[in-house]
Amino acid sequence: MTYSFDPAAAGAAVHSITYTVVVGGTGCPAAASDDVEVFAAPVVTSFTIPVDEDEYCIDDAIVAINLAGSPTGGVYSGPGVNDLGNGISFSFNPATAGAGIATVTYTLTTTDGCTASATDDILVNDLPVVSMTVAGTGTCITAGVQTGRGGGTPTGGTYSGPGVTDDGNGKT
Repeated sequence: MTYSFDPAAAGAAVHSITYTVVVGGTGCPAAASDDVEVFAAPVVTSFTIPVDEDEYCIDDAIVAINLAGSPTGGVYSGPGVNDLGNGISFSFNPATAGAGIATVTYTLTTTDGCTASATDDILVNDLPVVSMTVAGTGTCITAGVQTGRGGGTPTGGTYSGPGVTDDGNGKT
């Protein structure tokens, strides 16, 4: 014979489970019992990645993120995440995480083996596709300042290089 036990319905405490049987035609019941302890799950009361540390470009350097899930002592995991083993910080590698949303999980485990977790996201932006085509094959050194040059896409960037003055309009 088997039985089902719902620890959530029973609640955190020591519970006595009793098995009763009537053997043969005696009509006399016999019983045995044993205890089952239900441990309370920890509660992660806070875990938020600071606003100034929740968005990166895919080619950004590995960064250390210092924060404390509460209560402290948990472990950080997720794409691009390296838990530093101190319960309050982790490093994040945008290139390893890849472009898109990287969900970071903070997991707290009690000595009884019960766990709770919370998540927050880091956005990793991919690099835009940029192209540059200079008009013409060359310019004589005596041609004077060449204005209105462009060729970079998408628009909105800046031009730089020897002899270059950006017009500041994002186009030329």
